Amino acid sequence: MRDRPDEVYASRRAPAMRAESCSCNFQAKVCALPPRSRRIMRKLFTAKVLISLLLPVAAFAAGAPAAPVEYKALVDVGSWPAVMKAYGPGLPVKEIEIYFYDTPGLALYQRGLVLRARTGKKRGDSTVKMRPAPPALPPGVSAARGFKCEYDSGPAASVYSCSLTSRQENGKIAAAAAGGAKAGKLFSGPQKAWAGGVDWDKLRALGPVKSSSWEAASPGLKTLSFERWDLPGGPSFLEVSFRAPGRAEAEEGIKTLHAELQRLGVKLAEGQSSKTRAAMDFFSK
Repeated sequence: MRDRPDEVYASRRAPAMRAESCSCNFQAKVCALPPRSRRIMRKLFTAKVLISLLLPVAAFAAGAPAAPVEYKALVDVGSWPAVMKAYGPGLPVKEIEIYFYDTPGLALYQRGLVLRARTGKKRGDSTVKMRPAPPALPPGVSAARGFKCEYDSGPAASVYSCSLTSRQENGKIAAAAAGGAKAGKLFSGPQKAWAGGVDWDKLRALGPVKSSSWEAASPGLKTLSFERWDLPGGPSFLEVSFRAPGRAEAEEGIKTLHAELQRLGVKLAEGQSSKTRAAMDFFSK
């Protein structure tokens, strides 16, 4: 598994084919072959489908830089009690508020740009994030304090992303969210350079998203992180995640995590997406 392409960690299977039926996608001449010959042709067809699926991924992986991985998955709401029973009681919980900034039509998010501000217990922060990260960086951005790159990975796909975070005062974040200050006041010069062409005066605050997060011991992965998001007047999401130093370690960790959750009776949500995408989908309505 270590040589597996890195963009997608979830299994990608060829279309299922029945063992004895040839009523579907094979040409008439193939269906007329003896049973043993048909089985060989099925294997060849399956291999061809898999190769066609993986070649575009391999092309991405060949030029992909080495970076840490954060694997995240949404938990099915019916399994939240099982999560709290196994990982929740007695642990300190970090509570913050999150605001996103975008145009009314979410034009920034549509081009892979996320602008975010988070309050903290004493101080908050602001972040400019690119998903996927562009190949070229503005001068000085990669050397700026608070800059990092990693793979945002989930059950469906993994995206190489880069972000630049700066500390920010809670009062300024609250003022911008209330409309008493421009959103551009929350972001530094290097952050604005990283964001590129943004009309800061036309951005609106999306939120607040109430976030509650905590860490818990894991038998297989040492530490798991959990974060619950409550959208204003909308749905809630619970995410489980872990970090790995590289893609090979992440693949092993994914197997361990899924086996551990299965033993505990914890199911992952259907229709997986990132919390940010789920929130943006909500705000776009």
